[in-house]
Amino acid sequence: MLKGLGDVLWDQEIQPSDNPRGAVPRALCALAASTRETGNEAGIRVRYSLGNAHAGTYFPVVLAVIPFLGELLREGGTHARIETLEILIDLLASYEPEQGFDLVETAGGLRPLKELVREKIAGLEADVERCLTAATSPDEVRPAQEILSVLRD
Repeated sequence: MLKGLGDVLWDQEIQPSDNPRGAVPRALCALAASTRETGNEAGIRVRYSLGNAHAGTYFPVVLAVIPFLGELLREGGTHARIETLEILIDLLASYEPEQGFDLVETAGGLRPLKELVREKIAGLEADVERCLTAATSPDEVRPAQEILSVLRD
């Protein structure tokens, strides 16, 4: 699981300046290994590695992380999937780009980070639907339904 995590040049990704080296991949690994007892803490760790969870913001590094969140939806254990769904709904519906990082340079020019995040999460729609269909916990149903509702709105 989390194939290619070591191939990403994390230090070159725009992320919170107070992130220690390797914070993002370590947070994703903690999420992948999470249990009922550690799931919420692992999710908070991921959110803080992406931005400021207290303020509800994220940095462009989020674009490199979303594919790994998709992998966790497909291959993660129940608690990793639940917390991943919660992270995705936060990114999609309540979090905003960190001030000053609203636009990202892409091959097609500058684009709004929020729009790119939505597009990447929309690419996980089939994975979210599978989570909903195969849900083993009501805690998995609510965030999956919420993500699909926001994406289809």
